[in-house]
Amino acid sequence: MPAENQTSTRNPALDAKEISRVATDRYGGMDKMFAAHKWPERGSHMMTSVQRHVTAAYGSVEAFSAKHSKKK
Repeated sequence: MPAENQTSTRNPALDAKEISRVATDRYGGMDKMFAAHKWPERGSHMMTSVQRHVTAAYGSVEAFSAKHSKKK
């Protein structure tokens, strides 16, 4: 099944909220998370590309969240 179909059943707003939580808790903000990953966008362009970057780098928002879990 293509990745688009796998993510279509997820709530994009909840994914965005989880990505934002991780960015704040683990990186100190979205700017710092983008810099740490060497993702090029800045400013308002970050919000339109962050989910794409997260799924490309981690496979899914769930995997991203698990990787950044505080249970390390």
